Amino acid sequence: MKRVVITIGLCASVLAFPATYAFAESGPSPIQKVLENVKDTVDNLVTAKDENSAQELSFRVQTFKKVLDYVMTEARDTRVKLFLVEDFSNKDLINWRNEKVSVLANAIKYYESEQKLLETKEKSMTIKDIKSFAKDFKEERDLVYAQPTEEAKEFLLVNQERSSVDIAKTRFGKIADDVRTLNSSKLNALLQKAEIFVNDAETLNGKAYDLFWNTYINPKKVVLENPTISTSTATSTNQAADKGTGSEEPKQSSIKDLVKSSLLNIKNAYQTFIEMSSLVRKGL
Repeated sequence: MKRVVITIGLCASVLAFPATYAFAESGPSPIQKVLENVKDTVDNLVTAKDENSAQELSFRVQTFKKVLDYVMTEARDTRVKLFLVEDFSNKDLINWRNEKVSVLANAIKYYESEQKLLETKEKSMTIKDIKSFAKDFKEERDLVYAQPTEEAKEFLLVNQERSSVDIAKTRFGKIADDVRTLNSSKLNALLQKAEIFVNDAETLNGKAYDLFWNTYINPKKVVLENPTISTSTATSTNQAADKGTGSEEPKQSSIKDLVKSSLLNIKNAYQTFIEMSSLVRKGL
């Protein structure tokens, strides 16, 4: 009876992970994809050849309206998410957060003013006017708002992924308790494999946070080189999954690279949990 209860507990622990696994599997949302292309879209508006037709003018105006909508959404969303983060205990980080929240508030006001100005001038605009409008907007955003927004997004990326790591660690702990009680060599081997992935995920998330800190909070610090856990590519991480070990990481990794690698390790850990669940269901 005890073995049955433990087995049911193990299966429940393994299967109770869809939200985190989905986060690891998912790519950028549609709005994120559009936001990533904002710079190229504005560049095209600025550099496109003049075609003096009502259709071309309308297309450019509508395109620019969409750009303003998207950057407004980005600024509002990022600002709200920064407010919702609770673990701001470090003074330097609090100052950084307050500065970014202030910049994002100014960005929202600037985008709103651009929207109103465009609405006011839209009917009398020429191709030359919209190109000039887009050029001024691009220069102002690139100079004042783009970089602080990117900093905030990278912090949120690391912080959100940290939650996924914590969930994976909790899942691992519950599964480990059941596996040790079952005393199965096959399950123990898989448990060790999963532990490597979870530990690598945590280490990579820590490196992402350190890189964020050394880049944006205290840039005078020297960032450690040659980290040795996982790679920033899906291919090499998945190859490591077959062996149950982490793989070498490139000498230079971005925050996004490190977070991506961490998520891939979480994915591999959950895939190992599924293997364990399958063994349990088959009666080992």
